[in-house]
Amino acid sequence: RTGNDLIEKESYADAVRAFDKAIRLDPSGACETAERGAAYTNRGIAYLNLGNLDRAAADFNTALKINPGGRVGPLARKHLGTVADLARDRRMEESARHADTDRGKCDQLAGLAIRDTMAYGLPVSTCR
Repeated sequence: RTGNDLIEKESYADAVRAFDKAIRLDPSGACETAERGAAYTNRGIAYLNLGNLDRAAADFNTALKINPGGRVGPLARKHLGTVADLARDRRMEESARHADTDRGKCDQLAGLAIRDTMAYGLPVSTCR
């Protein structure tokens, strides 16, 4: 099965392995740029669905470096925004848990939520 088939079946860990193999088969990057960018974007989608935001962001950024103006660029950018939103939301939820008991911790986590958004390559204005 292809990685895309596995994503459709929600077998995300298997999809990651399939895309790992596809990427390893072309270590020099000789295959078409669009195909390589798609492999990284699709593996990022699988990581995103597994909740691994750091690896998802890394793959989306790699796809954008490989083929920034290609057909996968808008998809990678969209999903990178999703990663940033989820990272921010996780920090804000954690911040809210400390709001009544530890105001300093609450403020620190809220600041980290903004930092996470920037770390994923998005401007702070992306925050909602």
